[in-house]
Amino acid sequence: MIRALFVMPDLNGGGAERSLLELIGRLDRRRIEPSLFLLKHEGVHLDRVPPNLGFSWVCPTGSRLRNHMPSVLRRALIQGARADVIVGAMETTATYVAWFAASVLKKPLLGWVRTDLDEYLTSFPGWHRWLARRMYPRCDAVVAPSHGSGRSLQRVAPRAALHLIHNPVNLEEVRTMATEPLPSAMEMLRAKPFILGVGRLRIAHKGFDVLLCAHAAVRRRGFDHNLVILGDGDDRALLQQLAASLGVKASVFMPGFQSNPFPFFRAATALAAPSRLEGFGRIFLEAMALGLPIIGSTASGPAEILDHGKYGITVPPEDTVALSDALYALLADAGTHAHYSKLSRERGRDFRPEHIASQWDDLLCSLAMSPQISH
Repeated sequence: MIRALFVMPDLNGGGAERSLLELIGRLDRRRIEPSLFLLKHEGVHLDRVPPNLGFSWVCPTGSRLRNHMPSVLRRALIQGARADVIVGAMETTATYVAWFAASVLKKPLLGWVRTDLDEYLTSFPGWHRWLARRMYPRCDAVVAPSHGSGRSLQRVAPRAALHLIHNPVNLEEVRTMATEPLPSAMEMLRAKPFILGVGRLRIAHKGFDVLLCAHAAVRRRGFDHNLVILGDGDDRALLQQLAASLGVKASVFMPGFQSNPFPFFRAATALAAPSRLEGFGRIFLEAMALGLPIIGSTASGPAEILDHGKYGITVPPEDTVALSDALYALLADAGTHAHYSKLSRERGRDFRPEHIASQWDDLLCSLAMSPQISH
């Protein structure tokens, strides 16, 4: 039995956290015994941690991580000593802690990069890029969820031992959860077609400012519809101000994080994700489970999932005109909508979570049994 310790910063809302919990739940327990180590005990997904999982943390909810680093490193060594493989399951701090523990304990280290690292690190102080360039080649393996995110990783760390494994999504669970009703306060959304956006409210990554501008452009063309953006984040106020300045405040709804977002998926006309930065795009697979037509950007993850426009409409991240044309086509043309709904369902079948978990089983076992340790 291989003991694998997954190190995460927290379990706040996001595709990375959902993918991690989905993966842990699907690992073959005859081969892998997973455990989860959080740097901070906080996040909306804490109640989804499997009850039979080894689960530990350091910092209490609301605390500042930098004030607890000695305790974090000490606890990482304690938890890492019980593992055969240590996984840095999120970029930057969680992987730095995993690297420290693996280096001291001489344990195999697996990095898991969820985004386009080259672009992602531009929003951090320069020392993060310096450290990533030295750390990732010292990992015994690094998993990326798409070819594009893998290429981005190699621009930062060309010698990293890269493995491509898609993020897992439980499509049957999505379909079941989608049968629940919308929150009572949101039932009024059914009165009009609406476009759905989902993700953390970070303009630099998710491009929701572009989506607001495209929404306003479609309304100026005379098509009455709403825009719903699910999620929370630091840029909520900026997005609300932009909606007001564009004159679409009354048609934009931002109900925050939803523990079950899938009734919104089922009720929406289309999903729009004009991300500037997206290593994979879990929400695309969740939308595909329900046959929701998708508009994605040409960022690496979305373009790969949509096969560069074969299974959904792709637009450049900053192109408001192209995005508004795509929105209008799916809202106003029933034939276009039906066409992309059919393609969406077809593509979703290509991402079976059982196959993805099996790849992780094999990789974790091979690392644990390998005598070579890179760091």
